[in-house]
Amino acid sequence: MKKHNFFLRLVIILAVFVFWAAQRWIFDVTLSTPSLPNLCVGGTYQTLGNIVITESNLDDFTQAGTGHFLRLQVAGNFQLEPGVGTVSVNGTGDLTNVSITVSPTQIIVFYDANNAGTAPDILTISGIRVRAITSAGSGSLQMNAGTPIAGITMGATNLATFSSIMPPALTFDNGNDLDKIICEGQSVTFTATGAASYTFYINGTHVETNTTGTYTTTTLANNDVVSVTGTSGACSTTLVGSAYTVRTNPYVSLISNDSDNIICEGQSITFTAVSDGTSFAFYRGFTLLQSGPSNTYTITSPALADAGLYSVVALKNGCSTTSNVINLTVNALPNVGYQTTGMTLEYPNNETNPQPLRDGVNFGGTLDGNLTPSGVGTYSGAGVLGTSFYPNVAGVGSHLITYSYTASNGCTSSASITIQVYNASNPITNLTNLYCETDGVQPPAPLTLSPNLSVFTSTMTLVTYFQIGYFYIPVTATFTRSTPLKYTFVGTASTAISPTPPPTPMVEPMGGYSINTSLLPLNISVGIGARVEYICTGGDCGAFGTTLGGVYNITRSTSTRRKSNPNLAFTGIAPNQRFCATPASISLAATNTLPNSTVENIPANEGTYLISRTLNPLDFGVAPSAVINPTTKIFNPAALQGATISGTPVPNPINSSQTFYIKFNVNYKSNLLFSRDLNKKT
Repeated sequence: MKKHNFFLRLVIILAVFVFWAAQRWIFDVTLSTPSLPNLCVGGTYQTLGNIVITESNLDDFTQAGTGHFLRLQVAGNFQLEPGVGTVSVNGTGDLTNVSITVSPTQIIVFYDANNAGTAPDILTISGIRVRAITSAGSGSLQMNAGTPIAGITMGATNLATFSSIMPPALTFDNGNDLDKIICEGQSVTFTATGAASYTFYINGTHVETNTTGTYTTTTLANNDVVSVTGTSGACSTTLVGSAYTVRTNPYVSLISNDSDNIICEGQSITFTAVSDGTSFAFYRGFTLLQSGPSNTYTITSPALADAGLYSVVALKNGCSTTSNVINLTVNALPNVGYQTTGMTLEYPNNETNPQPLRDGVNFGGTLDGNLTPSGVGTYSGAGVLGTSFYPNVAGVGSHLITYSYTASNGCTSSASITIQVYNASNPITNLTNLYCETDGVQPPAPLTLSPNLSVFTSTMTLVTYFQIGYFYIPVTATFTRSTPLKYTFVGTASTAISPTPPPTPMVEPMGGYSINTSLLPLNISVGIGARVEYICTGGDCGAFGTTLGGVYNITRSTSTRRKSNPNLAFTGIAPNQRFCATPASISLAATNTLPNSTVENIPANEGTYLISRTLNPLDFGVAPSAVINPTTKIFNPAALQGATISGTPVPNPINSSQTFYIKFNVNYKSNLLFSRDLNKKT
């Protein structure tokens, strides 16, 4: 009985072993298990490699039958792409009618099996796509339902494995400009953090990849959008910035009104910005000179310190453009002056002789404080010819006379003086310019000395010149003669006037003024003038040292002379001298011997040459100018032919002796005549 039980137990054990062996070795498969490492959480689907199930021996895959299925479940934080994936078999095995369904969390494969195959079965699942959906970690595909397959343990065997990582925590500042409104060419730096490498794009076009996370550009255009993709391992994150507004810069060009921008001190120059800007800032170097809406900058009187590099910045809609640079050169002016030591600055308007503007010793133009030689520099102004001033040409008034000199650098400087030309009419009524030594008190009563009101008119407009920088500015004021008339007399000869003139103009005294000519020195011209009170009634009174309504005294001067009675001599021809009637130039001269034995020449304009056929004073007349030139005092005997002398024509030609008498009259006063008679026969 015991032996029988032993064999029974042995048979049972062998049966169990055979059954186990059949399960383990007869129905067995091998697996090809793909993996997808480092999937990015929240990233896109990635394609899984093929899952291949291969039976180890013929008919090992599963039992024959229909309606078999294999369900694979996603384990972990992963997701399958629905509807994507295929299944196939090798076609020579037992598996037929294979199909697949893919949902986000599982794969179901349907199949039938028979035992008609001639080769081991191979089932391949392809094209499955997986993504990580939440947190990082690992996961797999496991069979959790279906027809059992030897070698695959439900809920334990991994047919595929996955792992995931978190994507970069990318930050992006969209550039260092806060309002994203910039100007053309403005530099903008974009910064990203949180990744291992960074790829920057403008409007989707790649521009730079680096590991620093910064990208700087000066080429943004209007509405450009910058984005960045940060990558860490296989994961990346993309952030897109907002669009930039890029404003157009103004155009600008700097010009000046000087052709070569080389100027002299005091020479005005204007810089102009040619631009569509609305505001402008002008600079010399880095120094701001002017800022505002004006597109011009003027230096009215440049100094040497104004030389330098000039530019302008044009602004429009918050954008700016810097212009080209103009290099301004300012050359120094020569140091020019006008020295007037010993120079006459006041003349009557009937003075026809040229008056010197320089003498090379005491007065004239100067350079660096020294009188300039003849021919250096030029003189200009009313009545100026060369280096002479003609009062009669300039006319009555104040005249600005200018000396100018141009240096080798092309710069011209000048200095000016004022010469006064006054009305030649005697400023003192009843005063003559010449008295005889015995005239005594003049004028005879009831005449008196008083200001000549044709000279001292009721109103006068005076002009003076003020130097401002390098320019002389005329300044005028109007003066009205005081009523009643207030005046006095000034000058050396005023000491001979009675009653004694007051120091300042006053109303004429009772009895009026006269001059005792006996108190004047003999044969010396002495000055005398009338000073009349005026009131400033308009213009720049302050320029003349007074105020509106204030007193201003105007003086006009002349000269007078007490002359010795003449002691005449007449030279050039002798009494009874004979001449031929042929052209000749014979110089005549008249002299006066003063009481002190001094001999003075008598100017032609102080005497007259007379001629007659007889000694009768009534027959004498002024010698024709062709016979005796009144200016040069040249006598030409031949010019007598055909002339009318004492009312009788002279034969032409003279063919017989003719007798003529020549007389030289000195007319010191209208009522006193001295003469010297000479006879000549021809």
